[in-house]
Amino acid sequence: MGTLAMGLVCIAVGAVACPPVVPTGVKSCPVAPKDLPPQYKRLDTRIPTEYHRTIRHKCSYPNDPFSCADISGDQEGRLWQCKAVTFSQLRLKVAFLGLSSAQLQALWNSLEKVVIHPWGQYKKGNVQLPGSKNGFGACGRCALTKWFATGYPSLASSFTYFCSESTVDGKWLMKRAFYTDEACQDYLALDKDDVTFPLGDSPSFRNDTSCQSIDFRCSSTLPISYCTTDVPGVLTCPLEGSKNRKACDAFRNFDPYECGWHDGQEFFTAQQHYQTLEETGTHPVVV
Repeated sequence: MGTLAMGLVCIAVGAVACPPVVPTGVKSCPVAPKDLPPQYKRLDTRIPTEYHRTIRHKCSYPNDPFSCADISGDQEGRLWQCKAVTFSQLRLKVAFLGLSSAQLQALWNSLEKVVIHPWGQYKKGNVQLPGSKNGFGACGRCALTKWFATGYPSLASSFTYFCSESTVDGKWLMKRAFYTDEACQDYLALDKDDVTFPLGDSPSFRNDTSCQSIDFRCSSTLPISYCTTDVPGVLTCPLEGSKNRKACDAFRNFDPYECGWHDGQEFFTAQQHYQTLEETGTHPVVV
């Protein structure tokens, strides 16, 4: 326990009170202004956190029955894998070896697939709050205005966010306090506006029966197979849309083109996310 300026007492909350902000290293507890409304916690270790995940759904035919109520089940498994380079890129990288076509194909076939996206798993990240920059966002942490704040008084050298104990109309209230020193001790002023959290229309809790966005819907019947590029936006296929499988295969790994046969199977992605205030060191199960 340590006594701070203005007679305020810093009491440990759990294991740690006022952990340092990386990379500033400021560890002092911000002094709570006398005019801070009572709904805001004076000592806080919570962090605005967002959980986000993407589900990849394989369409079934006819009339795919997918609904957001089914999104908790990842129909395609947890990992989407592909090779780290295309065949054409590999050919350029090893051109100095003088490999034959057969040797080059064998090398390509031997490449291990790499994980690109953990389909279906929640990913956790901090949320940058309005009025902050460089990724800063936390309750009760002191940070330097010049590195982590936007729109602050000219005399302010440090600042913090005070956050409400509980939600008001489904959202937490956050208010910035500014200080003239670099350790959030010499109080200057409160920001006149509140930040409400979660930001925007983000939900505040996990709900597997709803999704925030779906990028596509399945066709009612399985589409006809066709020729297309294996890497849209990066490589081109001169037979785009062709229904001739033999001609399409002739342009597979044919520099500078890259064609592949698409069997008509469709996939789409659906996304879920939510934002919450989370205590430091909290790691809920996220599957």
